[in-house]
Amino acid sequence: MSRGSGSSWRAREQIHDIIQWVTGGAGGVDQDKLRVEIARRNRLQAKVRRILDLRIANPFYLKTLPTIFLLNVGLGAYFAKPEEYEAVLDALIVELETAKVDPEDLDRVIPLVWAGGTGQEFGVYEAIDQAGGALLGLLMVPLKPFREDIPPIHALARWTYDNNQGGAAIFMRTILEQELKKVKGRGIILYGVIGCSFQSINKEMWRDYFHQKGFPSINLEGSFQTGAPTGQLMTRVKAFIEMLS
Repeated sequence: MSRGSGSSWRAREQIHDIIQWVTGGAGGVDQDKLRVEIARRNRLQAKVRRILDLRIANPFYLKTLPTIFLLNVGLGAYFAKPEEYEAVLDALIVELETAKVDPEDLDRVIPLVWAGGTGQEFGVYEAIDQAGGALLGLLMVPLKPFREDIPPIHALARWTYDNNQGGAAIFMRTILEQELKKVKGRGIILYGVIGCSFQSINKEMWRDYFHQKGFPSINLEGSFQTGAPTGQLMTRVKAFIEMLS
């Protein structure tokens, strides 16, 4: 890898060091192993995308909280068992493709789009499910595929710096618009970590923009809501979803 200048070279060097550590390459990056893992990741991401698309037609079959686990822990680390994780994805696809859809579910569902990162906000996701909402659209989901037509270390660098988040908030809102259209979203949940000024600014920009477009939103803040949802959280989420219904 040729040495460039400034921050771009340092970024490539850091990615190179991380890959070498992950793949166990003694004298350098194990290109063949990395190529296999990139192909695996692309395959699994495609299957997750299929599951997310199938949820739109059957929104309560797989609810919000397990979907987030499927994304974050699943695509993040394959639950440390990649073969078993892929088998679960295959089984879910078959189930969702063949499961009977209750027409009443489609009448009562409130499709929502999540604007923010997805982490351990378990209480928030549970509150959405309990209130009758369905989180079907997501902003920050790394589902853009890796390129397989270039050297794998270059593919990883390109994927890291050119994923689907869009960069600045003004570009991210394009992704939100696409998600709203795809899932026929009726509302947006603007979620950010308490005290993060960057997220606060982004949320206000999105709130104003989508309010003018006719999309209501709710602004939530938290910090790893791992426990059961609080009464205040349940009340706010329930009131928002009831307003949308």
